[in-house]
Amino acid sequence: MSKEELVHLWMANGLLQSERKEPEVVGENVFGELLSHFFFQDIEKNKDGKIKTVKIHDLMHDLASAIMKNEYSLFMVGMSRNIINSSIQDDEIRLRHVSIILLPSSSELSSVNESSIDRFLSSHQRHLRTFFLFSNENRGMFASHVISVISDLKNLRVLRVEIWNAEISLPLSFGDKLKHLRYLNLRHCGLSSLHGESFHGMKNLQFLDLSQNNRLKTLPDSMGEYMEHLKHLNLSGCGLSSLHAELFRGMKNLQFLDSSQNRSLKTLPDSMGEYMEHLKHLNLNECDLSSLHAESFLGMKKLEFLDLSKNSIYMETIPDSIGNLGHLRHLNLSENGFKVLPESLGNLTKLETLKLNDCRELITLPRSTSKLCSLRQLENPGCSNLRGMPSGIGQGLSRLEKLSWWAWVWGSEESENIEELRGLSLLGGSLRIKIKGLSKEDDVALRDGEEVLTNKTNLSKLVIRFSFNGGDDVSSSSEQLLRILKPPSNIESLSIQWYKGRRFPEWMEMRDPHSSSSFPRLRFIQLYDIKYVEEWMLNWRHKEDAFLNWRHKEVYLKNWETSRP
Repeated sequence: MSKEELVHLWMANGLLQSERKEPEVVGENVFGELLSHFFFQDIEKNKDGKIKTVKIHDLMHDLASAIMKNEYSLFMVGMSRNIINSSIQDDEIRLRHVSIILLPSSSELSSVNESSIDRFLSSHQRHLRTFFLFSNENRGMFASHVISVISDLKNLRVLRVEIWNAEISLPLSFGDKLKHLRYLNLRHCGLSSLHGESFHGMKNLQFLDLSQNNRLKTLPDSMGEYMEHLKHLNLSGCGLSSLHAELFRGMKNLQFLDSSQNRSLKTLPDSMGEYMEHLKHLNLNECDLSSLHAESFLGMKKLEFLDLSKNSIYMETIPDSIGNLGHLRHLNLSENGFKVLPESLGNLTKLETLKLNDCRELITLPRSTSKLCSLRQLENPGCSNLRGMPSGIGQGLSRLEKLSWWAWVWGSEESENIEELRGLSLLGGSLRIKIKGLSKEDDVALRDGEEVLTNKTNLSKLVIRFSFNGGDDVSSSSEQLLRILKPPSNIESLSIQWYKGRRFPEWMEMRDPHSSSSFPRLRFIQLYDIKYVEEWMLNWRHKEDAFLNWRHKEVYLKNWETSRP
């Protein structure tokens, strides 16, 4: 189960109470406490190290089951006996939380007929707070009947029905009696249409998940009229072709909207932001947006997360209005076709992450980039046409911890900013430096330059890529530049490509086989197309891991380790 869903379930059951803090914040703190006390196991993290899913520890599960034995039951339909029928007549059991799993190709499913499920739910309707129904197979008729019966569970707070492609539909009276329902999850149910009246009565609904219903093309505007307290709306992976601003008019407290992977969604309504003054998270990843309207984000004063990646935005630039999102902390614009970013980007002084992966049309970053004083991650791999980095970055982005690619073009207006790399002392992980336009006249300018990378103790991988065109006329300038780009002592991987110098700088020479290495952690070296280099001295222990082709001046060394006394 995801961490977010777990916190939402706690909230729906009224377990997170605080007068001073938002329940989401309280839930995060509770989750952290449980995690630190080994309450969870099988913890799965994403590539950024953030927790995605957890599983309750087996011992904790057994303890909770013993304590809640008369309040919680998991029914596996398809086991050796029909547990639902056997538990109906037990007057001592007052179930509050029920999960039913329909096992694949269950021969006993026929015995769980409509009358048995009716009797079961009827006997527990006064106490039932949580109801889960799962199946990986199409149980359309059974699911539709369960949906119709559930609407009588007046005290239900949590409802999750996940029956893949069941093609269910919600009756118009579905929500009339579910006034206490706070959490509704109908993902993967094959919904093809919805009626606004189906949600009438759900005045306390806070979480609605309709994701992965790929037949769902439109949403009724009237649906939002009954969702004044809705905080979380998940529409990812549906077949939506449009979103109307009127849909959100009644959702005055909406904080989270995920409409990603709606691949037919081409535009956003102009006035969409008017009704989203409390929105904090907006995900529009992998839609088919071709343009953005300046008015679309107006009003989203509290927005902290915006993902517009993997769309078809081929504009000269994105709207200036993005600079009005003063609380934005995460902005993902990857895999789009705009050429420049607006100067208003510098207004986002709270921005911590900016992702521009594979924006191949992007030519330059705005000069105001240096004003992003809170920025910790700038991801820009695959920005092959980026002409340079704006000046002032070394001083302005002093908190930057991750930079995928430093594009440096000698002779451009920003050419002197190779020195600014020194100011980014917190850079860690991998760094690629791309160099273009070097000429023999640059030798004098570089000769007095100081080392710019040696203070980056968190840097583990370095790639230095010279422009592959040119010839021996830039030999001396290349040598001076590589001298300045000496890696920190803790570097683990080093790659130098299309180097034009005739010799390597002193920091790369390993002439004394008994001297201690300047780079004790270095385990990988790649030197590609270094055809101008006349000689290179080093001591190599692991000859079986070496590939040396000195005729074509290529070197590939793995598990590199110099001799030590």
